[in-house]
Amino acid sequence: MPIKKISSSNGVVLPTDSFYGDLRDNNPLTPFIKGEKIERRYTTERFLFPEDWNVWVCEPEHLHEHPPLSEQEIVNALEHPTDSPPLHELAKGKSSVAIIVDDLSRPTPAYKVIPFVIEQLKKGEVAEENIFFIIGGGQHRPIVKWGEMEKVMKLGDEIVERFTVFDHDALDDETYDIERPDGPTIRLDKNLRDAELVIGIGGIHPHGGAGFGGGAKIIVPGVSHQETIRYNHKFAWEGYGKIYPEQIEHDCIRKDAEIVAEYCLDFNVNIVMDPYKRILHLATGNFITAHRKGCQVAKNAYLTKLMPETPDIVVANSYPFDTDLGQSGRGKSVFNHHDSSIHISIAACYDQIAYHGHPEGWKEFLRRQELLETTQVYEFQATKENVEGKSSYLYSIHLNPKLYYQSKQPMILFDSWDKLIQEVNKVCPKTHPTVALYPYSSLQLWL
Repeated sequence: MPIKKISSSNGVVLPTDSFYGDLRDNNPLTPFIKGEKIERRYTTERFLFPEDWNVWVCEPEHLHEHPPLSEQEIVNALEHPTDSPPLHELAKGKSSVAIIVDDLSRPTPAYKVIPFVIEQLKKGEVAEENIFFIIGGGQHRPIVKWGEMEKVMKLGDEIVERFTVFDHDALDDETYDIERPDGPTIRLDKNLRDAELVIGIGGIHPHGGAGFGGGAKIIVPGVSHQETIRYNHKFAWEGYGKIYPEQIEHDCIRKDAEIVAEYCLDFNVNIVMDPYKRILHLATGNFITAHRKGCQVAKNAYLTKLMPETPDIVVANSYPFDTDLGQSGRGKSVFNHHDSSIHISIAACYDQIAYHGHPEGWKEFLRRQELLETTQVYEFQATKENVEGKSSYLYSIHLNPKLYYQSKQPMILFDSWDKLIQEVNKVCPKTHPTVALYPYSSLQLWL
């Protein structure tokens, strides 16, 4: 059943720490060492509750109806795309192929589909030395921590060893420029200038500004200059889970991205995944029509019934968008439907608060990293200004409290689940509270 009661004393095992969980499983206190295994790209943790709490887990309604794809089904999706020739046919005669993937703030398991994309390109007689990758992170930070480790997490170790991988830099003023008649000059990553075939690999996840991720968003903001991104982001955010028509009449983030993508995106691979990074559906081909089909699948997979009665406590696990505090906000959207409840958010936040969307962001990120290196002791202080009148809590295994409270965050921070539960027990007015737990809240959509 999508909503099921669990034994409080046994608790529930939840996935957490997207992409960085393997580090905790190997050795949480040391950086990645070349040769260590990166396998699951997440870890799991058991969350226990007091015996007198009535805990209900609210899973997506139809997620269990979508089994993971087999390798042959992945190949079939690439060879039978929507409104596009097969990838190997598009590749024939091409002397330079760019493959764009999203960054680690997105949970997309690109590493699971890339080997099949490479095989299709080889089938089209493209030599490996003529294929390169771009990490399309928009204005997020480059994925450069600890040498090649982060690139391996997204692409796979063999791919990183064999191919050139560029990090997109939205602040680099040397760009590939395209004039558009209906807007400002399009400014894209300079490495796209000479590419004869451009492939975008992204994930279809709920997105507050464009309904779902995927499709043309691998171009804008993915590999766009900050000026092109700012123009795109001037449009209103239209809500999670919206599926746009193929012909969008009004100006919006999705329409603008698709106008730009018309100039450069030749083949699109959109992954619908489950919370454990298994591929449930692959929508390939045209970045509009294939994307819309994938959105239908994703919406069906992620729709979740809300707890019918108002719970006393709501627990939202922000995984798989839990790499940093900003992205974890997606998982808090369920709190809007339970505004009178006590709120508990779970977000590992390996990347701390990170940065997003402004030219000074990289400087701010480096400043925070320096502060992390000089912080010797974790002091989780329940100060009056942070606690008084609040009934919202955050459990994070990685967040640094100095960074957190400096940024004036509203939730009370704990690095111990047991201590957080003790604190909630003190403030909860009910002796046998009802708890609604949403296990992958940043993927879930609400019925």
